[in-house]
Amino acid sequence: MEKTKNELLQKTGVCITVNDIWTNNEKGIIPPKISDFLWKLNHNRHKVGTWFLKIRGWENRAHCKCRKLETIDHIIMECPLNKGHKIWEYMESEWKQTFPKTQCVINGL
Repeated sequence: MEKTKNELLQKTGVCITVNDIWTNNEKGIIPPKISDFLWKLNHNRHKVGTWFLKIRGWENRAHCKCRKLETIDHIIMECPLNKGHKIWEYMESEWKQTFPKTQCVINGL
């Protein structure tokens, strides 16, 4: 979760805390699908990479199109083939509209 928060700050200038996520989730602000994604992210429950390595015959699904082991970080932040920048463009827009009080200045303020 920390890496995701830092990446969100770096790419969008939006600073959030885990408390922001869960507090706003309790208020019903975050849609259920996004809430589920964040819960799985926080608890390492997405079925990617090493999850497939444990299933006989599915080992080839553990790797991304770029041939690196798939992880959530790789999918949404690192792999140039997955166009993760589109996720961050969307996130910037959504966070600024939904959580205007959590915006902060990147240069340490």
